[in-house]
Amino acid sequence: MKRLFDQTTSAFVKAIENKDEYAQGHSKRVADVAKKIAEMSGKDEAKCDEVYYAALLHDIGMVGIPDSIIQKHSELTEEERRVWQKKPIISGEILSDITEYPYLKDGGLYSNEKYDGSGYPLKLAGDRLDVFARLTAITDVYDAMTSARVYRDPLCPFRAVEIFEDEGLEKYDPDIIMTFLKNVTYTYIQNSCRLSDGRKGVIIMQNPGVYSRPVVKCGNEFVDLNKHKELRIDELK
Repeated sequence: MKRLFDQTTSAFVKAIENKDEYAQGHSKRVADVAKKIAEMSGKDEAKCDEVYYAALLHDIGMVGIPDSIIQKHSELTEEERRVWQKKPIISGEILSDITEYPYLKDGGLYSNEKYDGSGYPLKLAGDRLDVFARLTAITDVYDAMTSARVYRDPLCPFRAVEIFEDEGLEKYDPDIIMTFLKNVTYTYIQNSCRLSDGRKGVIIMQNPGVYSRPVVKCGNEFVDLNKHKELRIDELK
């Protein structure tokens, strides 16, 4: 039964990736990170597995969106945006037929909701959102920002983290977003990078609570980006 379930989810992921060339690997990355954050948040093994599969299939509604919208190089019109925002509804409808695993439908339907109620399609907020929605909302946005898209190059991970911080963390579950930002930036400790002034260095330490602005060693100089607001990490090596 488990093998059949894995084969089915694999087929769904291929359907998503065949619909959008820029979605290659997106579902798997979102699922892997969502499961990792669920583990770090203290969820048991069964719940972590549910988080993984819900995140893996959250974008299946992509198959119901016209190619002209998915592949568009410019900003969507208001009408096109309304069509695009039907994606989670389509995901929920497709996955609702898998009645043995109801969390899959929830993962698809609520994947674009935000903790502060600013998401769609139902504008749910706070405790009305289950753990699948809270985790997927963060990991989905982060992977989209740090991956190439038809209309732009990928963002540096630290720029993506900065956007999360600048937009206001209230959009997301406070415990989950801080756990996510802390751990995703920690993975880049000892990573080589290039600063916005052209200097090359090595990331050596996080700044707690301001994870987009770590301490970087450039030669013999230690540059605390939290004290040098004019600088940022432009590229990881």
